[in-house]
Amino acid sequence: MGDISLADVARALDAMLDDQMTGQASIAAHLVAAAEAAGHGPERMIETLSAVVSATVLDECWITDGEGFACITTVRDASGAPVPFRFSPDPAVQPQASAFHALLSSDPESDDVVAQGAQVREIDNEVFKYVGVAGVDRRRIRDGATRVADHPTGPRPADGALWKYVTVADADMPRLVQVGLPIADSSPVSPRFGEARRA
Repeated sequence: MGDISLADVARALDAMLDDQMTGQASIAAHLVAAAEAAGHGPERMIETLSAVVSATVLDECWITDGEGFACITTVRDASGAPVPFRFSPDPAVQPQASAFHALLSSDPESDDVVAQGAQVREIDNEVFKYVGVAGVDRRRIRDGATRVADHPTGPRPADGALWKYVTVADADMPRLVQVGLPIADSSPVSPRFGEARRA
C-alpha cells in the first residue's frame, strides 16, 4: 500500500464535508424564504439562525440580498452588531469571498453550489470552510461555515454499510433531526480503509 500523506487525508476530509454543508446551506435557504413569506424581518431570522448556530456544529450563516450585501448574518463584531459585508465579484479585492458572487446570477430554481476548500477569509484572516447555494425564493447567496463534530463511523444495522450520523435534539421541540453520510470503504477515514489490499 502506498504512503498516504496528511495533505491527502485533509483534502479527502474537506471534500467529504461539501455535501453535508450544501445540505445545511440549502436548509438555511428554505428557512429564510419561509420566514420572509411569513412576514418575519431580518432581526427575527438572525435570532433564529443564531439559535441554530449555538446549538449545532454550524459556526455561522451569511444570507445576502440581491446586491450581495449580507443582510442576515450570525457573525458579530466586538460591539455585538452584525458584521457588515458585501460580496465582491473581484478576486483581487476578495480572494476568498468573491467566488460566491456568481450565485447572485443563479436562477432561484437552480441547484447551483459553490463549495470551497478551507482557506483564510478576508474579514479576520481565520481559516474557514464555506459552501454557498443560490437563494430559493429570489437571487441571493446563502452561505454557511462549519466545524466538524467528531462522531464515530460505523456499520448501519440494516446492511452493514459504513455511515456517519449526526443527530440533533432540541429540549423545547418534540423532534429529532438526523443527517447521515455514507462512508466508502476506500475513504481514508473509513475503518475498513486498506482492508481489501491487505487481504
